[in-house]
Amino acid sequence: MKIFIPREQLAYPSGRGPEVASYQLLEADEPYLVNALVAELLQQNSPKSEVRDVALRPPSRDTRKLLILFPGGIGDVLCMKACLQALDEQMPYPSLEEVGFASVREDDWLINDTRFKPFIHFTVTVFDYPVSLKMAEYYDSWVSYGTLERQSINRELQDTFAEILGVKPLGRPARLNPDPALQRVLSGYIRDKSRIKVGMQIYSAAHYRSWFPVNAVLTAQELVKMGCDVYILGTPTQRLRFTKDGQPVGPPEHIYDMSGLLRSVKEFIAFASLMDAIITVDTALLHIAGCLYKPTLALFSITHGRYRTSYYPTVEYLQGEADCAPCLNIATLPDCGEKFCKAMVALTPDIVVPKFEQILKEAELL
Repeated sequence: MKIFIPREQLAYPSGRGPEVASYQLLEADEPYLVNALVAELLQQNSPKSEVRDVALRPPSRDTRKLLILFPGGIGDVLCMKACLQALDEQMPYPSLEEVGFASVREDDWLINDTRFKPFIHFTVTVFDYPVSLKMAEYYDSWVSYGTLERQSINRELQDTFAEILGVKPLGRPARLNPDPALQRVLSGYIRDKSRIKVGMQIYSAAHYRSWFPVNAVLTAQELVKMGCDVYILGTPTQRLRFTKDGQPVGPPEHIYDMSGLLRSVKEFIAFASLMDAIITVDTALLHIAGCLYKPTLALFSITHGRYRTSYYPTVEYLQGEADCAPCLNIATLPDCGEKFCKAMVALTPDIVVPKFEQILKEAELL
């Protein structure tokens, strides 16, 4: 951990919209508690700023108020929620009363489900990362998760996160309860309730985890023949472009592109919960589907499927094969120069469709 002191007002990305939707302002001369990599990146963008070391505050049996610095994605947060549930069940810090969770304020509904008391022994307050030093000093213990920890190479995310927190892994998905009102509202997008509803995410924000779109669409067309309606999920910039004779056209029959129509994570999760089954790359939808206990096929390339799915009992995976995969280049771009990861291009319909058909049959959907 480091103390970062901007010497000018800085904008820091905030929010969990489909794209970067908003910023928070870091005020000049106000110290903030951040992990080392964030401090380095911020200083690169603002050379006038100052970075200082800070005395660590590891948790102990006397810890009453624990601050967790967690600048992660939605999948990371769901894995971390499972660790908070493990913390509540195991209580290695018997005096613990309060947990501060610095990520994104919008994560509050993910962590603190308002329909039941999510944690018995302590409360969790969610606020934006980074947190000011004055706020951090309210807590008597600090735990920080950096980029390397969130990569969790050759290890389950939940195992890595739990070890840093000082607990044993929960060993099951975190609780995830979609908003019933949003489920009802978004059900208007379901075209034919008599057909099998398949959610499919083709793209990841980490591009080399993305599926080759031609293979994805050909797979979707094969699923349509099996009686499925396929709903493509993604952000506005991930919408598919279909053309015929050089002119833009809509998707093939029974394939519906929802990219950009779901404008928040809350809506995304509610719509995913309406699906009968899921096909996804290694992105947030993998963890959402696992927490929703949806029959799911996950597709992997640069990362190890075995280290992302073992705590999700309804998720099976296919590992794309290539001589360079999995390269485990998670935080940095692979230097292979390929437009798409060769391992993902190798996941063709003749490989994916039979596996997904088996999943549908085992779930008694076919």
